[in-house]
Amino acid sequence: MSVKFNVIVEISVDSDVIEVYDKMGSDYGESISAIIKDTFSRNIFSTRIKVYRHNMYERLNENAEDYLIRDAQEEIENEILTQHCIGGNCED
Repeated sequence: MSVKFNVIVEISVDSDVIEVYDKMGSDYGESISAIIKDTFSRNIFSTRIKVYRHNMYERLNENAEDYLIRDAQEEIENEILTQHCIGGNCED
């Protein structure tokens, strides 16, 4: 069984480098993914990567925190619902 982590990473690339990729018709996203995968694969990490060319780091972090809160609330609700209260005595 593996434990999964999600990491929000913002990577800045000089615009001159992006221009070179654009002129060559190369996909900078594939290059960034390859660098990350190569780094992690040496340390026996499995990765799934999706690269977006958009400035959304802060919004992604806010959404991630919302998801964490919702998941925690759902977990608490499920725990409460699964407790059986018979005759007014609830199991801990």
